[in-house]
Amino acid sequence: MKKIYLLFSTLFIFSVVLNAQPVKVGYFSYQKSMHATAATVQEDPLLVMLQNDPNFMVYVNILSDVSDTIPTSLDGYDVVVIQEAFSSSCNILKSGGSLGMAS
Repeated sequence: MKKIYLLFSTLFIFSVVLNAQPVKVGYFSYQKSMHATAATVQEDPLLVMLQNDPNFMVYVNILSDVSDTIPTSLDGYDVVVIQEAFSSSCNILKSGGSLGMAS
């Protein structure tokens, strides 16, 4: 009985792993003027790492407006990454803003 249970459990785990869908990552960055020698958003090491991993499906969102009224939805993402280009004083990151913790 234990062998049958172990076999069933192993097959179940393999079926879950093999059928796993990539994790949907929403990557948000703020478009602003940077120093000429600064890396671009596309060169961010974290973004490059996520894009090169087949376990993640990365959706890059470059925002030029950081008001609290910008219609940014977090629906559909399993994980959200907010790049350091944002200032902590940006309204979009405050409670009630579409990228705020309460949202």
